[in-house]
Amino acid sequence: MPNWKKVIVSGSNAALNNITSSGLQLRNLGAENEILIVGANTQVTSSNLLAIDTVNQRVGIGTSTPQVKLDLVGESSGEAQVRVAQHDDTSDGPDIRFFKSHGTAASPTAIANGDYIGAVKHYLEYDHIMGERKLTDTESDEKEKLAKKYKPAMDSFKDQYGKEGESVYYATMTKKAKKGEQA
Repeated sequence: MPNWKKVIVSGSNAALNNITSSGLQLRNLGAENEILIVGANTQVTSSNLLAIDTVNQRVGIGTSTPQVKLDLVGESSGEAQVRVAQHDDTSDGPDIRFFKSHGTAASPTAIANGDYIGAVKHYLEYDHIMGERKLTDTESDEKEKLAKKYKPAMDSFKDQYGKEGESVYYATMTKKAKKGEQA
């Protein structure tokens, strides 16, 4: 371990707490999961703009309590967006890819027939056109259970509604969950 003579932290009331063989501990830099930023004049500050939850392995942008692997929260118009841009002279374009396997990331195995691969979903707090309210967390969980329970019926929805069959199927499961039906 180096022979520390002095630790200077400017611009905050941060203080040296402890130096041990396992690391340097500082206090009063910010809240749990905040990121430290070295700014102008090497001033150290903290920010909750980007939060890392090391226990659950989650990253939050605009939230200090990420609920999923990458949780993006915007509190004003145009802030909760993901932009994927590519600028070059090829015919290739940007894309978002979904990968699914059984097993683990280190040892993936093939998926099975009927496995859910992934989707791009949208959720409305309140749909002013349809007059629909957002599902509660309990209703959302129940909708997923109902969707699994009635999955064999999806083919009949596809037969009846064609390419819109899956959307109609999930809308039906949403209505069932809102009415309190349980799987």
